[in-house]
Amino acid sequence: MPQSLSPCAALILLIVVGACMQAPTGKLILFDSERDHGATGNQSIYVMGPDGSNVRRLAHVEGVTSWLADWSPDRKTIVFSANRTGPWDDLYVMDADGGNLRQLTDTPNASEHDAAWSPDGRHVAYDRSTITVDGTRQNAQLWIIDANGSNPRALTSGSSRNLRPAWSPDGSTIAFMSDRHAEVDVNLMGTDDGDLDIYIVERDGSNVRRLSECAETAGGPAWSPDGQQIAFSCRGLWVMNADGRNQRRLINDFGGRPAWSPDGTEIAFGSCYREIPTVLPQYDKHEICVIRADGSEFRALTQNEVFDGHPDWR
Repeated sequence: MPQSLSPCAALILLIVVGACMQAPTGKLILFDSERDHGATGNQSIYVMGPDGSNVRRLAHVEGVTSWLADWSPDRKTIVFSANRTGPWDDLYVMDADGGNLRQLTDTPNASEHDAAWSPDGRHVAYDRSTITVDGTRQNAQLWIIDANGSNPRALTSGSSRNLRPAWSPDGSTIAFMSDRHAEVDVNLMGTDDGDLDIYIVERDGSNVRRLSECAETAGGPAWSPDGQQIAFSCRGLWVMNADGRNQRRLINDFGGRPAWSPDGTEIAFGSCYREIPTVLPQYDKHEICVIRADGSEFRALTQNEVFDGHPDWR
């Protein structure tokens, strides 16, 4: 006859079982794709498993582009850009299942992109470019807004382009892309007015410093979960220390908009657009791929005749 558990043992068992029941069922990758828009070039937001399985559509409006999505830290909310009200993009948020859509910004004649949640979930950083009367766009600047849509304020200013903010895991600094070095030192080897490099700035806009010196355009800064490294693209996928040191290339030719796996062992990226005979024979579409953080075990998650890109992994 089985012995009964003591009250303490029963409590421990209850806690363990409860923890297992409440554990997340798996980490997911957000991305946007043209797959349900035919040849229009518009995009919708999807989610899939880290192996590319179980693809589900979250946000779709015919004739509208919904893209550049970012998970909130608790994975309950998603922020993204969409041109639902005009020829500009506003920011929207929705629940993780695609429901409860609400508009975060309403700025006619300004486009807002690359929204990124702060680690505490209280703020969203993004880049904003004003569209002038003649239809041209002014250089983008970084902005921050409270999670409820109040108190928008500019983080950067000036004539340089400042794009794609990414919060450090401790929330103290923000990495971003900028061409401001062309104003400061036009004699830097390999730079010109069109180049972008990776910078970091304090969350109050102070102490801007440059981390990369890419011969072309550096893009997509993404912090590792432990805050020790930053992944970025520069005609290939690169990783560097958080202070810009020890820059090393993981893969050649492609690697846009990287996103670290939650455990920091892998990096997803959205520019597998070049033919790779040993990996993707006769395949040259824009796909989402994954590589280990040491540069090994490259694999493709999507294989379509249309654009799949801009992953966010949480």
